Amino acid sequence: MWTFLVANYQLSFWGAVIAAIIAVLVAAPIAYWVSATWIESKRRNLFKVDFVDQPPPGEREVDRWRPRPIPVGQSEHLFRVIPSEGLKLQKFNVRFIDTAELAAGPGEPLIDVRRTILISEIDLMPELALEGIDGKMFDDKRGGITVVVAPPLDIAANEPLFLLLRVLAAKDGWSGKISFRARDPEGVRRHARKDVVISGVATPQTFKLKAPGATPTTQWPTSS
Repeated sequence: MWTFLVANYQLSFWGAVIAAIIAVLVAAPIAYWVSATWIESKRRNLFKVDFVDQPPPGEREVDRWRPRPIPVGQSEHLFRVIPSEGLKLQKFNVRFIDTAELAAGPGEPLIDVRRTILISEIDLMPELALEGIDGKMFDDKRGGITVVVAPPLDIAANEPLFLLLRVLAAKDGWSGKISFRARDPEGVRRHARKDVVISGVATPQTFKLKAPGATPTTQWPTSS
C-alpha cells in the first residue's frame, strides 16, 4: 500500500512538472505576441495632434470634435504634437492630404494639393532657438513642408511640440486631413492626422511669437 502511494505521488509530481513546462512553452509565445502587439499598437499611435488657441502656457485645444476650419486666403494656426513616448526628433513633415489619397490603395501616387491648400511656412517656438535648436524648412512639393531639426530635439513622453503653421487656402469647401509624420525611436515612420476643411466663413487668427524658429532654404532633403 505504501509503495502504491509513493508511486502515485511520483506520477502526480512529474505530471505536474510536465504540465507546468508545457504551460510555459505555450504561454511564452503568446505573451511575446501580446507584448509585441501592444508595443506596435502604441508605436502606431505614437503621435497625437491637435490645434490650440494660444502659445503656451495656458493653451487649450480647439475644434476637438470637428474638422479644423481654415479660411480662404492666408492664415496662421498653432499646431500641437504630443508623443506618447520619448524620442529624438531629427526631421518631420507636415502636409495636407486629400480624401481621395486616403481612399487610394498602397503604391498609388500621392496627390498634389498645392492648387487648393498648402503650408507656406512653419515656425518652431522661439524658446527652442534660445536653446540653440534650429529648424530648416524644405518644400515637399505636395503642399507640405519637411523640417530638419539641428541639433536633434529630445522630446520626453507627453511633452508637447508647438508649431506655428502659415497656410494658404484657395478652394472653399475642400475637406481633407493635416498629417504630421516623423520616425519613432526604432526609425519607423509614424504619422498622426486631424480633419480639416476650407471654410470661407472661418475667422483668421494671428499669433505673435518673439522670433521665428525655422529657417527657409531651397535645398532638398532625403525623404522623412
